[in-house]
Amino acid sequence: MRTRHFMLSAFILMVAMVTLTRESDADIGRWVQLDNGTTMGGIEVLEAWKQRLYAGASNGIFISTDHGNSWQTTSFKNSATAVTIDGNTVYAGTWNQGIFRSDDAGSTWKPLRDGFPFDDLDGKRYYGEVRRILVTFDEIISVGYHSGTYVSNDRGETWQDFATHWDWGDSIWSMTQFDGYLWSAMSSFWMARSSDNGRTWEMLPTFKRAARVTDWAVLYNRLYAAGQQGIGRWNEKTRGWEYLMDGLPTGNSQDSHDPPYTHNLAILDGRLFAGLDQHGVYVFDTPTKTWSSVGLDGLSVYALLSYKSLLYAGTRNGLYCAGISSVRPHAKAVTTWAHVKHGTLEKD
Repeated sequence: MRTRHFMLSAFILMVAMVTLTRESDADIGRWVQLDNGTTMGGIEVLEAWKQRLYAGASNGIFISTDHGNSWQTTSFKNSATAVTIDGNTVYAGTWNQGIFRSDDAGSTWKPLRDGFPFDDLDGKRYYGEVRRILVTFDEIISVGYHSGTYVSNDRGETWQDFATHWDWGDSIWSMTQFDGYLWSAMSSFWMARSSDNGRTWEMLPTFKRAARVTDWAVLYNRLYAAGQQGIGRWNEKTRGWEYLMDGLPTGNSQDSHDPPYTHNLAILDGRLFAGLDQHGVYVFDTPTKTWSSVGLDGLSVYALLSYKSLLYAGTRNGLYCAGISSVRPHAKAVTTWAHVKHGTLEKD
């Protein structure tokens, strides 16, 4: 009887991992952990293309072809801070080794450093942190904090510093494309957009409430931005930012009244999710403009990805996966989470 119960439990856990199931209110916050052995380290970025899921971590880049149930190590062993996929071509940024490119979906890697600045310390080269790699209009834009904005039109073989060509080019924190514009956020709360791929810029109202912008998302043709003190949404009619803070926890300490650092955003099933510092994952209810928790409380979520009807969250403690079975207005999302590394299923 005990063996039968264990087999039934394991089957239920597997279904929760790969399908969306209906749950009752009593199941809100129910956790399932998937444990066993791949040592990724802290996960900084998650990306996907077709059947491949990529995790950029402090111990390198890992690839999964089965929804994260098992992982393959790659020859890329640097600490990955940015990953961008362009078909079978994968670009990876690091915190001190520059940018790399793989032309075979991540199996082998080539360093791309021609034109990148570096510091020489005891005969070793140290490059600045690559915060974002954006492929746009056949050009590759690398955003480095306080080290310029570098553009390549030959797939990264050579780089040109556009800091002197672009307004604020030496202090851009992040970039995205939306509605025919290239949007940029500075290292402070200044914002700008360009309709000609960065040749000229239009100054935008400042993003005061959220400070530095760390990530972007588009939902129902509206641009959302995640910042160090909350989340905003662009309003083209008023040409300003709407600050969406209702329901978010306040701060990371008892002395702070600001919303916590928002690391990233993801869209799943027509809903916006945010990965927060020390507060897990929250979901946004568009009609009421309010947020509610969907778990991982107490963890800092540094990477968030919607992939194959599942939500993946990267933390210092590893990779987690959630099947969102239902999200109702004015209520919390019913969420089943699983800890994803490699191997078999074990219940907490």
